[in-house]
Amino acid sequence: MMKRTLLTLLSLAIPVLLAAQGVRDVRVAASDSPSQDKAAADYVCTGHDDQETLQQAIDAVGTGGTVYLAAGNYFIDAFHKAAHGPDYAVKTRRLDVSTKLRLQGTVRANGGVIDYDAPDMRGKAKVTGTNLVVTQECYDALPDAGSFAVIRGDDQGGDFWDVMAQELTVNDLTISLPDNQKNIICIDGYALGALNVDDVRLGTRIFNRSMDPAQTMRVGVDGCIGIRGLQGSNNGSETILRSIYAIGLGVGFALSGEHLVCIQLGAIGNKYGYTFNNFTPEGGVWCHPITLINCCDEVSANYPYFGPNPYGQNVDLVNFNMEHYTTMFSLGGDYAREAVPGQWGGNIDYDIQDWEADVWNQPFPGNSPYRRFWAGDGSGARFTSKNNVQRRSYPSAERRKIAPNVGQVILDEDLGKPLYCLACGDYGCAKVTLESGAKAPGEILLRVGNTARRIAVPAGLSGRNALLEYLYRQLMVNTSCRLLKEEGALLIWNNQIGTLSAKDISADGGNTRARLGITLEKPGAENRWIDFAGNPVE
Repeated sequence: MMKRTLLTLLSLAIPVLLAAQGVRDVRVAASDSPSQDKAAADYVCTGHDDQETLQQAIDAVGTGGTVYLAAGNYFIDAFHKAAHGPDYAVKTRRLDVSTKLRLQGTVRANGGVIDYDAPDMRGKAKVTGTNLVVTQECYDALPDAGSFAVIRGDDQGGDFWDVMAQELTVNDLTISLPDNQKNIICIDGYALGALNVDDVRLGTRIFNRSMDPAQTMRVGVDGCIGIRGLQGSNNGSETILRSIYAIGLGVGFALSGEHLVCIQLGAIGNKYGYTFNNFTPEGGVWCHPITLINCCDEVSANYPYFGPNPYGQNVDLVNFNMEHYTTMFSLGGDYAREAVPGQWGGNIDYDIQDWEADVWNQPFPGNSPYRRFWAGDGSGARFTSKNNVQRRSYPSAERRKIAPNVGQVILDEDLGKPLYCLACGDYGCAKVTLESGAKAPGEILLRVGNTARRIAVPAGLSGRNALLEYLYRQLMVNTSCRLLKEEGALLIWNNQIGTLSAKDISADGGNTRARLGITLEKPGAENRWIDFAGNPVE
């Protein structure tokens, strides 16, 4: 009897002990959550300043537990001032011991469930899942120079080892921003020791994906980020990002840290889909690899960017797939690039879907062997890079057209021997200047290398600037030239790997009153091949 009584007392004491240590799960409902979820919730939001209620729930969890977020829209109307790092809507709670927090939604909400243009955004929002919404009023009040995080770790003291003691998991929700011109990080892992995110959507309604030259593209600022990774070592803690979409931001995924594994991430219409170690670490080390598996980068203005890497960290991109739209890529973008060429290494295999028409007379745009991945500045030299659609052997003429990677080996069928790519060529460029404006309708023919493009000039265009803007937009679509506006001129990068001479470029004003002047600024550079005896091969 005494033994049974003792066991009963222990069983009653354990929950009390756990509660004293802060191990607790809590439930939160939004103002527009279903009634049954509100009835079961420990906290119910009002639809205004919901970040305060969410923070109360997080603080109640303490050292470990889960905050369950019912389906609904949680409206963020302000950010709290932080002593270190970005200001925040909600943050983890750093205690004297290690903490583990999980934010568990129901399902990520669909894009476009928030109509920021509606007079009553809160009343007309649809409920399709768990959605944290930065309101338009809150967004407009934020200073352009500030830095903000919707969800972040707590680093009040800025101590790296305290930071390492915090682990955060975020599952099954959406974070919605009204625009991409403020420095807002949706989920910031910089002040965390481990970050696990699964089935989450981050970003805006701005897809930046169109073949319509009339569409205005809106590229995000660099500080508008979907997920920012850890500052350094994760001390052996699990860090996995899985099934996440980042849409219409400055940077979809600012990845960093060690032993990071990313599975099926999608970046759509960002300035950068992916950057690596693109901020200064305060502690930790940067040597163990980062791995991305079956991740995609669709219509970003830039290909991936690899920041400073003094410790020689490696990155492996497994089955990395990309979409290339001239309309997006031309907005000041660049190919994959290292801050210091040659610092990074690893393995990359990729496909690039080409949506430009008539590239090398292809019957239909698809994954292209002619699209390069690396910028022509020596970036990627230490990587083993492979375009998955390129064959292992080509006739000489076709071998000269493909965009190889440094170190690639291809059997030349005509020469009957394998060749090694010693260096990748670079695109030639020409400056196109507008010498006079057009007032009459007509047509302009522009030819660069293998590309010929006829541009209809409508009636009513008056003046040099109006015509230049029109040409810029029209040339972005269905042409294999890359163009940038630069001091009243158009800079054209030929899609072709290989030399570009003055005879390869021309313009005809046709029956318009526009006149284009073309100046060759830099000839292209050929790919450099050698055989296995070290002899140069054309």
